[in-house]
Amino acid sequence: MTLPALEYYRPQTLKEGLTLLKEQAGKVRPLAGGTDLLNNMKVGLNPAEVLVDLTGIETLSVIECSVDKQIIAGGTATIWNLIHQPEVKKSLTALYQAGIGVGAVQHQQMGTLGGNLCQDTRCWFYNQTRHWRKSHPLCYKTGGDQCLVMKKSERCHAAYCSDLAPALIAYGATIKLSSLESERIIPLAEFYTGEGKTPTNIKPGEIISEITIPQSAWKTKSAYIKLRSRKSIDFPQAGVAVVVSEEGGLVMDVSLALTALESGPVLAKGIGEIFRGLKTEDLDAGKISALAQECAAIAIKNVLPVANMSYRPSYRRQMVGVLIEETLKKIFVQ
Repeated sequence: MTLPALEYYRPQTLKEGLTLLKEQAGKVRPLAGGTDLLNNMKVGLNPAEVLVDLTGIETLSVIECSVDKQIIAGGTATIWNLIHQPEVKKSLTALYQAGIGVGAVQHQQMGTLGGNLCQDTRCWFYNQTRHWRKSHPLCYKTGGDQCLVMKKSERCHAAYCSDLAPALIAYGATIKLSSLESERIIPLAEFYTGEGKTPTNIKPGEIISEITIPQSAWKTKSAYIKLRSRKSIDFPQAGVAVVVSEEGGLVMDVSLALTALESGPVLAKGIGEIFRGLKTEDLDAGKISALAQECAAIAIKNVLPVANMSYRPSYRRQMVGVLIEETLKKIFVQ
């Protein structure tokens, strides 16, 4: 499999890059690490006639990371460089665990934060070669009028499988979206549509130029666990990120986000109310198990896994409670 013929540009400034994206609108894609985009293009997905390589723009790869200050990371900063900041590795456990769960070391060193957050959704009927797809009817994501997984559905159910997104959402991260005309800053949780065909709200000509993790993240405890077929080089079949805020030995808030169970990451609402005011010293394994089931009952109402991955939907759904329990135990017990 080879890439199609295309034009390639490597701008040196953000303005130059955004200008190219605007001028080539409709036939251009931004390129950073390329670990997802280039593989898709080789099998006829994510078509483009022009690639604009953003890695020549030094300002987009900068990471500002100091304890008790907000973290600001450029969109082309690599996953490896962020998670191996000493402060992140020591204190932001969910982010570190999510990062080291991305593919293999080579993917972490090449893959970028912006690229990981903007990755395309995945499905058995979509992530195939062009010749394989020709033997099936067109689905919503390839221009057809049906979902091949849920034929009576009115939307695409391809799954969004980023590891970083749920962790960053649970921390309350925001992103800056830059275009030639404007900039906008939004919570990362609002970046996703929940629709498999067009999973993000990014506009033509826009890129993720910055990711910001709030200062409050330093005062939390957290963990991330994913369900996958292999121990490395594998997308999650389900993933859970939990971030806990404590004060004076009491739980003040809990944020829980899910991935790979829907067409976008899902922030489960109402989880904090289950934990708020509980004494951390009272949260033993038995109590955690009971609380995890309460959390799972809320979480699974927000997701509808379908038969577009190797594990059956019923199993992935059942594993939500297991993953939540193991994540909570890593935070409170171990």
